[in-house]
Amino acid sequence: MYFFDRKASSEKQHEPLGMEVIEVNRKVPLMVLTLAVVLLATPYVGMVQAGKGAENQYFKLYMEGMTVGPPGRVWESDGVVHLREYSWDITGAFELWIGDDSPILLSPADYSGYLDINLNTKTGALTLTVHEAITVSGGTIEIMSVDKMSAGVGNGMFVGHGTGALEGVKVAGTTFGVETEAGNFITREGTVMGWP
Repeated sequence: MYFFDRKASSEKQHEPLGMEVIEVNRKVPLMVLTLAVVLLATPYVGMVQAGKGAENQYFKLYMEGMTVGPPGRVWESDGVVHLREYSWDITGAFELWIGDDSPILLSPADYSGYLDINLNTKTGALTLTVHEAITVSGGTIEIMSVDKMSAGVGNGMFVGHGTGALEGVKVAGTTFGVETEAGNFITREGTVMGWP
């Protein structure tokens, strides 16, 4: 039993050497041309997928609001009080800046959000995880911010993404907040990518 066709192999031996070289030479330019087209087209495909707003732009979200009602769940473990699904409502200004444009004035109806709070009763450390959705420009920006509070001042980081008409939008940056008896004043500032 042979692993190759002896007859085909012996016929190939009698074929002139130049014919094989010509066949290979025809294939090389075709492969080079195909590779060049793929390499040249790749950046343009990426640009089309990213859309016209692919560059990073300035992003700022300013909100005035406060927690409302009791949290959804409360429990204590190992000296830490856990509050979950604590509603947060807009009670004052609510503005969004994208790039150098004037602020987009938003309505409280455009916002939904809640906080998950961990309070260490031994150290007094307070950590907030904020989950929020902002309806704007026919889509929604979903943001999560993790903040640490001390003496009524909060600092943290946020990330988010767009859904609906804002699919593909990404936001990220820092959060600064001040808590007073009149309410909370929150600023999220950073960059947005993919804004339409």
